[in-house]
Amino acid sequence: MIEISIYKEVAEDIKRKIISGKYDPGQQLQSILSLAELYNVNKNTVQMALAALREEELVITIRGKETL
Repeated sequence: MIEISIYKEVAEDIKRKIISGKYDPGQQLQSILSLAELYNVNKNTVQMALAALREEELVITIRGKETL
């Protein structure tokens, strides 16, 4: 059985929501803490998921703000 890291599962779910149009281009995502609560994971897991999505150029982070 192949085990997928939790952060990758979170990243894939957020990616699906972006691609499906649930998030509009330029729309601010929920805070890291809110996403952690939503996915029932540690905020570090969400940060790793968002880092993976930044590498894919699906989101950007503006320092002092949130992730778009």
